[in-house]
Amino acid sequence: ALARARVEEARARDALARATAEAAKARQVTQFVTSLLQSADPFRPGSRAGAAGAAGATDMLALGAERLDRELAGQPDVRAELLRTLAEVQRNRGRYAQADTLLRRGLAERRRALGGAGPDAGLGRLLADLGTVRLKQSDFAGADTLLTQALALYGAVDAALPDPGASLAAARANARFELGVVRRLVGRPAEAERLFRQALAVQRLAPDTAAALTLTELAFLRTEVGDRVGSEALRREALAVVERALGPDHPRVARFLEFLADALVSAGHLDEAERTARRALAIERRHLPPGHPDALTTASILSIVLVARGELAEAERLQRQVLAGRRRLLGDSARDVAGSLYVLGRTRRLRGDVAEATRLLTRSLATYDRASGGGDPDEGAVLAELADVAHQSGREADALRFAARLRRSRGEAVWDAEVQDLATLAGVLRDDGDCRGAARLYRRARAAYAVHAAPRPGRPSADDPPVATLRAQEAACRARPVTAHPATSR
Repeated sequence: ALARARVEEARARDALARATAEAAKARQVTQFVTSLLQSADPFRPGSRAGAAGAAGATDMLALGAERLDRELAGQPDVRAELLRTLAEVQRNRGRYAQADTLLRRGLAERRRALGGAGPDAGLGRLLADLGTVRLKQSDFAGADTLLTQALALYGAVDAALPDPGASLAAARANARFELGVVRRLVGRPAEAERLFRQALAVQRLAPDTAAALTLTELAFLRTEVGDRVGSEALRREALAVVERALGPDHPRVARFLEFLADALVSAGHLDEAERTARRALAIERRHLPPGHPDALTTASILSIVLVARGELAEAERLQRQVLAGRRRLLGDSARDVAGSLYVLGRTRRLRGDVAEATRLLTRSLATYDRASGGGDPDEGAVLAELADVAHQSGREADALRFAARLRRSRGEAVWDAEVQDLATLAGVLRDDGDCRGAARLYRRARAAYAVHAAPRPGRPSADDPPVATLRAQEAACRARPVTAHPATSR
């Protein structure tokens, strides 16, 4: 019996030693694969994933994926986390379809590892990451569903643990931020702002890129209500936060320079806008692989600056390169593709090609509709441009139809559609610098109001609020600086 006990003890020691060795090997493989994958991430220090090292980064990703499949086949929890890391790298390289596939595999592995166990933060992170990738692909409905599921799961984990820790709080803040972006892009700004402010309350505890991104989204909301000064101030604050966190030459800093350039061109500060956009583009070309979506967006902003400066041929050449890159990366139905079509349409109109401008702008509007299902905040710029083109072409019925849709997209109440549509179209012409055309339409709007108000007791007077408003808008037209329609840049 004693001998048998010693044999069993020896077997137990051997089993423990083998298990310990296997665990150590798994840790080594995990650490190696993780470092291999992260070295291909263009946003990490020391990365070899920039323009000069794109081929090598692709090889490293392939090697990491191969070792993951070969050496960790029996550890679904470890595989799930590494698949998430690999997906993050692919997302940061702008390869969204590949990231989507990897995250779906990671979800399957995580669920297999859990085997029906209770709420799990790791599963929530995979759902949130997949929601972010779907947002990048303009699948707003899918992104909303996945991010909402992730937040519900985080809430369940929070309720189940006495002290869930800072990492869960940061993960919830990030999911709220991404869901806020979705809600803003589908025309639900109040919900978006609530989510952004909830996220920022956590992110301000340790300000970094996450806090800067949330400040920038709040800036976009300020732009959408016409507060350009407030929007620019928030973008400058975001840039300062990320420069303090990462230094002046990090590729993430370039993105915030691009956001600032967008605000500067809208405000008419063209010299600073061009300097800022070119600085951002130089950083991205040093650090990011060719055709990266961030560099495409910055090039699009630079194209918009060149349009505002009247350098139309160069602006068009640059924007056509951006459009080709976005189509290769995202397909024909993405929101960014709609933005490029808008800029090209405006450029063609300014170069006198009304027919091609109309074709490009019509495609832009249809693409926005496909991407967001209507209600995208940047559709207003396209509708304004279409109304302007139709008016210039003598197609007044079409111009007023686009003006009516623009008015509805702004949520303006209807008290007399004809008067409001004329006033909206006048505002489009005023913003484009055609004060003579705008004044003519403002006068027509006042005449239409007189007809509208005629059945009421007494004739409308110059003191009637709508008449006074129309007169004030007409009088302010000549004093108003010429501004482009809002830039579609994201």
